[in-house]
Amino acid sequence: MVLATASFVLAAAQPTLAFVARLYKPGKEKSRFELYVSNLDGSDRKLLRTPETPNFVQWVGTDRLAWFTDSGLYTSKLSPWKPTLVRKAINLGFVESRWKMAEPGVPEIVEDYDRSKGVMTIDPRTVALAPFQEPPSKDDIVLSEAIATDLPNPSSPEHRLKLTCLAPFEYWSNGKEANCDWMALRARTTDSGSKLWVFIGDHDSTTGDVNGVMLFERGKEPKTIFDTANGFDFWPMRPAYAYCTTRELSPLGSVKVWTSELHIGDWTKGSDKAILKGPVWVTSASIRP
Repeated sequence: MVLATASFVLAAAQPTLAFVARLYKPGKEKSRFELYVSNLDGSDRKLLRTPETPNFVQWVGTDRLAWFTDSGLYTSKLSPWKPTLVRKAINLGFVESRWKMAEPGVPEIVEDYDRSKGVMTIDPRTVALAPFQEPPSKDDIVLSEAIATDLPNPSSPEHRLKLTCLAPFEYWSNGKEANCDWMALRARTTDSGSKLWVFIGDHDSTTGDVNGVMLFERGKEPKTIFDTANGFDFWPMRPAYAYCTTRELSPLGSVKVWTSELHIGDWTKGSDKAILKGPVWVTSASIRP
């Protein structure tokens, strides 16, 4: 009855944001990670009941969610809400946004986080895993770990960008050289070459992976769109983005718990704000295509 009621409400609400979060409860009341949907600004938040604790979530098309648990991959349309186990497997996972090449609404799924073993996706018609081959795109730039990729710099045409995967890099800003201490991961450009996005990141044994995106745009100084993300959803062709910050220990009564914030932003406007923070730990966020 609870699931049926949620489905009826969701059919009318058309939520934009899906995320996995643990909202800590007062006192000794236990909490767990749950799956939620809301408007992009965090309003009208609704809990979606799942048979197992969710870890990571992504949209499949515009009306279906897919999420992983410790035992496998689940999916369901928002209405009616009927979680279905797609594959029972502990070695499958979503390709993270910093490596993902498919457009929003098309999850990339790999075994053991290794693309060389093949990429799969969820067929929205059969609700089954199917092989997925991302069409080659001249806009996606795969960086090499062995040799620097020499790229045009839209922000400063007279100074090229030389990016090596998993290495820091130099760039030109405000008339002088600057250093990015983060590792370059991959890049994406536009047909006109007027913009270049560089995905950056690093790893911390305590807080986990930290990710960010830099923008080099023609006629403008380079800017960092964000650089405190753990899980995130960013697509250069879409202004809106979402991310959860890296975790940190915060006091909750007499103990300390892991917490993080959920942010949404618009890179074309330079806006970025936390829509969920406090006694909460967010691990995954996905924007509806």
